[in-house]
Amino acid sequence: MCKSLLQKYRPKIFKEIFGQDLIINILINILKKKIYYHSYIFSGPSGTGKTTLARIFSKALNCTNLIDGISCDFCHSCNDINNNCSTNIIEVDAASKTKVDETKELLNDIKYLPQFGNYKIYIIDEIHMLSNHSFNALLKILEEPPFHVKFLFITTEKNKIPSTILSRCLHLDLKKINIIDITKYLIYLLNNQNILYNKKDLYNISIYANGNMRNAVNILEKIIVISNNNIILKKNIDNIIGIDINDYLISLINGLIHNDIKKITSCIKIICLNNNYQNILFNLQLIFNNLIKIKIYNNLKYNNYNYHISLILLSKKIELNKIQIYNQILLSTIKNMKYISDLKLEFEIMILKMLTFSQTYNYSHTYKTENNSLELWFNIKKYICLSDDEKNLINNCIFKSWNKNKIILFLNISLKYLYTKEIILKIKKNLSNYLQDNEIEIEIIFIKEELQVNDKIYMKNKNTYIKSMINTLKNKIDKTYIK
Repeated sequence: MCKSLLQKYRPKIFKEIFGQDLIINILINILKKKIYYHSYIFSGPSGTGKTTLARIFSKALNCTNLIDGISCDFCHSCNDINNNCSTNIIEVDAASKTKVDETKELLNDIKYLPQFGNYKIYIIDEIHMLSNHSFNALLKILEEPPFHVKFLFITTEKNKIPSTILSRCLHLDLKKINIIDITKYLIYLLNNQNILYNKKDLYNISIYANGNMRNAVNILEKIIVISNNNIILKKNIDNIIGIDINDYLISLINGLIHNDIKKITSCIKIICLNNNYQNILFNLQLIFNNLIKIKIYNNLKYNNYNYHISLILLSKKIELNKIQIYNQILLSTIKNMKYISDLKLEFEIMILKMLTFSQTYNYSHTYKTENNSLELWFNIKKYICLSDDEKNLINNCIFKSWNKNKIILFLNISLKYLYTKEIILKIKKNLSNYLQDNEIEIEIIFIKEELQVNDKIYMKNKNTYIKSMINTLKNKIDKTYIK
């Protein structure tokens, strides 16, 4: 009888589980030290190994030849559990038994000792589906549990479980499985099946699975079905999960940076052929996350060399604050996706929002020909990233003109203490990076007259304010009087 890959290679011992090392270490240490709790909760996203871990742990609890916290897998108890015929392991689907009467009927048999082995173990799946009355019936048993009974609860929504139940259990929270561990498991399956593959292509399946090992194995099984001669080709993977869109997403971000409308529209057409917008947004979020890491750490490496080089080149063209703005727009779109019927339209609206915030290219190409340079200068001041000292100087300057690459500003001589060469160089550097123009220059002219334009002084700290007040007093009060 043929079995699916999920059934054929379902882990039977802890070593066969990938991506949950922390939880496995906790369970092995519990078995080694024999510090047994009466109830456990396995929570986490679907496809992360909650039920599998619960079954392996229950097998270890009843194993008669336990070695270093690992079951022997050949004793009478282990054989019965492997063949799904053990009377000591009772698996219950709480989703189909939500009523309090069904819960009470289940708990009536708790008082009887196990036929053989140490414990009678109840594995209750989807426990969050129980009614409030069922939880109350279960609570009484958890308060005073019999020594020979262990409860293993499994849930994907721990927030729906009452705090009275949670507080009486050892909580084990499973995380999404990372891409590397999913790829390793797929390689393990294909090697056992004697199927040829390309590791880089499997990496795309792992990304598409989004931390869900079950989804990754199901996708792999579909690809195996349509493959010929026991060889998995890239075109077979593309037929199931769609084309590899990472290159096009990176090209799309390049288009946003340089305001290249043609590149943006062509990339959107190709990306939307994938037709899985959840996967598109996940990949886009992953790219933004990786760009932020590269900006901060500068030494990250990825298994896909071409992808790594593309990210490095892209990180040099985009500023960190711009990545954060794009990421915020993306997160708001992800929240709205569940309420939108036309996902393609929502995706295009998201790109348009990003385009409106892409100020760098617009300014770098329009500031030389802009008629209203004063308005343009005030707009740039809103977006450019400056320190408090730099803001103090810029906001107290009066805009004079912007001719070619030179910006001329007026500063009242009474505020001369705000001006230093270091601050001017920092402002020039930030402005050059923002406008992508290394030839930009800033000239500050000191004036004695009191001009009415921009007369509001921008103060961020007490020292700056006190200095300005002293200078004002010195100018207005007679020097002889001060003496």
